[in-house]
Amino acid sequence: MLTPKNLKNPVIPTKVGMTGFFKFFITNNNHPKPNTMQKIKHTTFLIFALFSAIPFYGQTIEKQFQNVIDSIYKANSESVGIMVHVESPSNGISWSGAIGYSDAKTKTPIEADQPALIASSIKTYIAVTILRLVEDGKLDINQPIEKLLSRKTSKLFANDGYDLEAIQVKHLLSHTSGIEGYVNDEYFDFVDKNPTYRWTRKKQLARAVKVGNPLAKPGVMFRYADVNFVLLTEIIEEATGKPFYTAIRELLRYETLGLNNTWFPTLEDKPINTKALVHQYVGKRGWDSYGFDVSWDLYGGGGIACTTSDLAKFSYNFFNGKIVKDKAVQDLIFTEIKTKEREFHPYFLGLYQDTYNNMNAFGHGGFWGTQVLYFPTLDASISVYILEKDKGGLRRDVMQHISTIVKTKIVNPKNHDTEIKTYLDKMTDFSGTILVARKDEVLIKKASGLASIEYNIPNNMDTKFNIASITKTITAVATLQLFEKGLLELDKSVGTYLPDYPNKLVRDSVTIHQLLTHTSGLKPFYGNKYLDSDKLKLKKISDFLPLFVDDTLMFKPGSRYNYTGSGFVVLGLIIENITGQDYYDYVYENIFKVANMTNSLAIPTDSIVPNKASGYTSLWGENDFFARNDYYISKASPAGLHYSTATDLFNFSKALRNHTLLNKETTELMISLKVKGFNTHLGYGIDIDKRYDEIILGHSGGWFGVRCEWMNFMASDYTIIVLSNKDSDDNSGASKIIEGLKVIIGGEKR
Repeated sequence: MLTPKNLKNPVIPTKVGMTGFFKFFITNNNHPKPNTMQKIKHTTFLIFALFSAIPFYGQTIEKQFQNVIDSIYKANSESVGIMVHVESPSNGISWSGAIGYSDAKTKTPIEADQPALIASSIKTYIAVTILRLVEDGKLDINQPIEKLLSRKTSKLFANDGYDLEAIQVKHLLSHTSGIEGYVNDEYFDFVDKNPTYRWTRKKQLARAVKVGNPLAKPGVMFRYADVNFVLLTEIIEEATGKPFYTAIRELLRYETLGLNNTWFPTLEDKPINTKALVHQYVGKRGWDSYGFDVSWDLYGGGGIACTTSDLAKFSYNFFNGKIVKDKAVQDLIFTEIKTKEREFHPYFLGLYQDTYNNMNAFGHGGFWGTQVLYFPTLDASISVYILEKDKGGLRRDVMQHISTIVKTKIVNPKNHDTEIKTYLDKMTDFSGTILVARKDEVLIKKASGLASIEYNIPNNMDTKFNIASITKTITAVATLQLFEKGLLELDKSVGTYLPDYPNKLVRDSVTIHQLLTHTSGLKPFYGNKYLDSDKLKLKKISDFLPLFVDDTLMFKPGSRYNYTGSGFVVLGLIIENITGQDYYDYVYENIFKVANMTNSLAIPTDSIVPNKASGYTSLWGENDFFARNDYYISKASPAGLHYSTATDLFNFSKALRNHTLLNKETTELMISLKVKGFNTHLGYGIDIDKRYDEIILGHSGGWFGVRCEWMNFMASDYTIIVLSNKDSDDNSGASKIIEGLKVIIGGEKR
């Protein structure tokens, strides 16, 4: 099975949250504006209300699938028709279903095995065809396209200012070529007025050149444009000497895989025994797909017609190594050219990443309301057609509920308990504690190494460890408690709550939202200035302020992400000013005490605390041996360095999940996507790691003599706490164990 290796200023949500449990629904491609969230909430409630009346218990999984689309169609009959296929042979599932009409005018009932135009869902087909040519040694994704195109096409684009030696195959596949597309409002207007006009690939390429000049250098800008894939079909023809549609059919092994209802209308004959195409509609334009020459979307941007079954089978077979058989070549599909335009949902090579039910999924959607996604966690591909484009958003509802049923059947009975235990039993070179739980049940508690090397005192499950930046999540919860009580607004400036804050630019221009999401522009204070400071004098939150308050901002607030603890110190001051309490007292009363975190505290450097692990570092100076980290540690700030135990952090995790610390709406607000970080996405003071097959929610911590991680695996319900009093590189100690656990439960990292 193929497992993966490897959009925009944040929206400030209102107090109205999205419907869902702590197992968060990060299911919106475009995050809704505040004034639309109530409408979404109402729609979601309506759908769940419909499902609540369906007696799923005892039904076959096929009947449950059909009930889903029947219920959604009942609430949205203007969608004309809904078609679905679920393909998961490894789990004994291969099901097609449909509801509605194949022709809205004649009210002809739809049949589940009728084909439809899949539009841009074809782009993965094109990408996989290119990978087959790579596998056969005929192409390289890093190859410049200049000599891969026909002479006429190369000359056409070169004359328009495009550097075809700089544009590589992978740039076309990832929409990062910088080529201006030919599809715009004028194009749609022309198609509308000239529905029977016969387009050719040559005409579309000429139009792309006429529409505009190069947008950017290759690899710099993401701009979705069909022209990239139209060029790729020419490259396929040049590489194979065959019409692109013939080459695609052969290279993608249609016959071997039984894709018997897939073809390019007008370029190929409809396969024998294939039923009539369904009618597909665009209500706001009054379009019926039968009224147009398909050539307007035929040469790679779109073009294929197929059944939901064929589409899902293509997806499933690709991800299971039946089309591209060289694993290294398969993995190239996940090549990502990173640009700032698409931070939330990565686009790879003719393939995008989406998220449902806390599981990552990979596939593509199309203009006519089509979509196919492969879920590695489920080993299942699901294809959905909505016949009215204006109701295409229903794809998300269908995909959400269908994948829920598959997940319930497949994932819940399975667990990784044995794998985790075996892995941890073999661990070496680790000093600290590990707690593994599933839902609210603790499965494993493990302590090893020494809390004090010089006194030979072993670690135990009650040993207090420095948790470094996990402290930020605690501060975020404290801030959101004030928001929940109406004492603080997220879009207000620092000066609203700290009118005497010394830095006027920060006071007037930085918001609470930006402090919580590391988009404030404040410089980090945990650096040389902190290391050189007298840490015995850092006792109150205000004592940390001189370490950064006079610094200039690194960038305009809200324009970028840069991880910094300084913003959380400012949040600590705001908490104190609003509540009239010392930050440490507020956290103790409203978080530690409420969540039953009896061994969590901020420890002054000049105090003696029983059962506390000393930290040991080898990351400073030239010597390889470990040294105590006392010189590098101060009392905790709101940004880091609290002490806690694995059990306490598990209690904290449970209190969040069970809405003991924050109500459901505020919890959902906290854990919804806000910004893309260096590796993970972020909510408010919390990491949302989308690099694995399932979402991992939590936070990491690291400092001299400290390495820790709090992980919630959202699809499989595991919570894992790893606390260590030795720092480590990625290939040893706690870091190696953490990464190993992520792979065991979450799947291969992209």
